[in-house]
Order: sequence, then C-alpha cells, then structure tokens
Amino acid sequence: MITETENRIGNVRQLGQLIEETLLEEVNNLNETLRKKNQEINFLIECDKRQLENHESSENALRQLVAKLEDKIFIIQRENELELYNTIARLKAQYDDNMSRANTEWEEIRVTHSSAIDALKQQIE
Repeated sequence: MITETENRIGNVRQLGQLIEETLLEEVNNLNETLRKKNQEINFLIECDKRQLENHESSENALRQLVAKLEDKIFIIQRENELELYNTIARLKAQYDDNMSRANTEWEEIRVTHSSAIDALKQQIE
C-alpha cells in the first residue's frame, strides 16, 4: 500500500510538473504573441505617424500655394485697377480734348455766321 501511495504521489508530482511545464509553455507562447502584437502595434503607430506627417506636410504645402495664389490674385487685381484708372483718365482726356475742339468749331461757326449776317445786313442797308 505504501508503494501504491508513493506511486500515486509520484504520479501526482509528475502530473503537477507536466501541468507546470504546460502552463510555463503557454505563458511563454502568450508572451511571444504579446511581443509580436506589440511589434505590429508599434509598426502601425509608426505608419500612422508617417502618414500624419505626410498629411501635415501636404497641408502646409497647400497653404503656402494658396497664399502665393492669393498674392498673385491681389497683384493682378491691383494691375487691373491701375489699368482701369489709366483707361478712364485717357478717355476723360480724349473727351475733354474733343469737347474743346467742338467748342472751338462752334465758336468759329458762330463767328462766321455772325459775320455773314452782319455782311447781309450791310448789303440790305
């Protein structure tokens, strides 16, 4: 009976040792799985960081481009305004010149007409 008890104790110890070895192996497997998952997570985080940096870089480049375009638009608008003011000034000068010529011609016509009327009056008298 002692031998049987010793055998049972030996079997229980062996079973305990097998359970412990199995548990240690399972813990090691879980630790390895966690390590791999952590590596994957770190890789994905790094990819996200790079993508975010690229996005921010692109966004900054677009902001700079928009600022340049706004500056160019402002310059073109200013040039157009100056051209419009110059055109208005030129047209006003032409108008003033044409009105001056017209007034001179009307004055000449009036003087000629008055002279002709005076000459006719003298012939009639």
